[in-house]
Formats: sequence, C-alpha cells, structure tokens
Amino acid sequence: MTRRRIPLKVAPSPASQRPENKSVEKLVQSSREHQERMRSVAGNHAEAKEKPAEPAKTRKQPKRTKPEAKEPKPQPATTTAPKPETNPEKANTASATQPITRKMTLHVPINTLMDSRAGKLAETISKDREYVIAAYLKRSTEALRNRWKAGKLDELLSDAKLLLDQSADSGTRPERKYLALDVTMISDAQTLFDDPLGLLSENKIMSAFLGAEMLAQLTKE
Repeated sequence: MTRRRIPLKVAPSPASQRPENKSVEKLVQSSREHQERMRSVAGNHAEAKEKPAEPAKTRKQPKRTKPEAKEPKPQPATTTAPKPETNPEKANTASATQPITRKMTLHVPINTLMDSRAGKLAETISKDREYVIAAYLKRSTEALRNRWKAGKLDELLSDAKLLLDQSADSGTRPERKYLALDVTMISDAQTLFDDPLGLLSENKIMSAFLGAEMLAQLTKE
C-alpha cells in the first residue's frame, strides 16, 4: 500500500524578492544614476559658461624714456649787407656811358718804310718780322683809342690819306686785323676824311687811321 505524499505549502515570497521586481528595481536604479550623471554634467557646463573668459595676455612694451632736452647751440650772429639802392637815373647814366662798339675786319696798309722799321726791330730782339708787326698792331690799336679820347685823331689825318693813296705797286701790302671799335670814333674818323658822297667805306677809313698810328709808333722807336 503506497503512501500519498502531502504537498508542502510554500510560503509566498515577498514582492521585493520576486525576480521580475528585482529587474524593475535595477532599471529604476540605473535610470536614477543616469539622471544624476546628466545633472552633474549639465551643472559642470553651466559653471563653465558662467566663468568669464580670461583676458589674453598682452606683451609688455618696454618703457620709453623721454629724450633729454638738448640745449640749443649758440648760432653765430649773421649780419646782412645792405642792399644797394637802385636808382633808375644812375642806371640810365651807367648804361649811357658804356661805349657801343662795332666789330670790324681791317686791312691795315703796311708801306715800305713801316716794313723796313719792323725788320730792323726784329733783328734787334731776335724775332721775325711778322712777330714785330703783330705786336705793333696790338700796341697801335690801344694807342689809337687813347688818341681819339684825347681829341687828337686829326694828327693822323695826313698819314692816313697817304696810306690810302698808296697802291700795291708802291710796295704797300695789307695786314689783316680783326677788332671792335667804338662807333663814335668811327663817326669822328669819317668826318675828318670829308667824304660827303660816302665813297670810302668805314673799314678803309679805320684801316688807314690804324696804319697811320702804327707808322707813328714805329718811327718814334
């Protein structure tokens, strides 16, 4: 005869010990932990936003020292010369006294007497004849100007006319001379020659007067 087993009554486990309730609690716990982490992260971000940004470090500039004021060097006293007075009357007088000259090419007649005297002087100073003639032409030009300024140009009139009348057949030869003569002296020489028809040119008349002066210079040596 078999015995019948009587089933034991198991006391029901509390709700907290049930497996499905434990998993729910774990989920709730993990959710809470997650929310706590989110709150802490959000709080950290808020603190980071609230902190003001630190100003950028600026490079220190070296201090500039003010230059010492230098004493001005003493300047030498400058004196300005007084300006010359400009007087129009004096200027007109000065311009009026300046001679008006005319450049001319003269052919000075050299006759046999003048040529002979030049040759003798050339032997004395051991120079050639042409050197002596050139030197006396230069000297005679200045002497002619001085004679005219002294009002003694008429002293040469007879010799000047004589030299103009002499031709190459008589041994007279021309010596070329280029110079500038005062126009007033040229006019005075023309007046002395008494040439109303103007047959003689200015060059011929002045060449004759310069030749006459040269003759006077050579013959007085």
